Amino acid sequence: MANKKGYFPLGSEHCLTWICLDVLFCTASIMHLCTISVDRYLSLRYPMRFGRNKTRRRVTLKIVFVWLLSIAMSLPLSLMYSKNHASVLVNGTCQIPDPVYKLVGSIVCFYIPLGVMLLTYCLTVRLLARQRQNLGGGQQTAAATPGWASGWLGQAPALGKDARHHTSDPQKCPRGATTAAAAA
Repeated sequence: MANKKGYFPLGSEHCLTWICLDVLFCTASIMHLCTISVDRYLSLRYPMRFGRNKTRRRVTLKIVFVWLLSIAMSLPLSLMYSKNHASVLVNGTCQIPDPVYKLVGSIVCFYIPLGVMLLTYCLTVRLLARQRQNLGGGQQTAAATPGWASGWLGQAPALGKDARHHTSDPQKCPRGATTAAAAA
């Protein structure tokens, strides 16, 4: 809509609509990402409580909550500037003129969700590392090589007490230690 010089070619009514929709959709997008990150963590942390209870009603409630919060953040703009919509055009540029709204909106719609997402993804990675270590015993065998996530998620899990003998050639393996690929 705006060319390279930052001039908004449409009228102030369209500018206000543009700003309100921009805030609405950006907030909804960020809040959906935040909700997904929290949901992933809770599903991994409490699999019996959150992992299995993904009902249509709960998912719908989460989506409705995100959109209501997004509308609540964009609605004040249309209410504040509906009578004086020319104030959103500053020197031909379409922008929010209220610095307090910009500050509060940035904190509520971006920085708080960013903090929540960073926290939940750090907790998720830590939880997965702990689960991987518990499943594999945290021991690395000669055949297990460290992967891209070995620094984050710990060592590769051992496949059993004869994990170092696993190969796709059944004649080289001790009895019963063949892999699924060798059995196929």
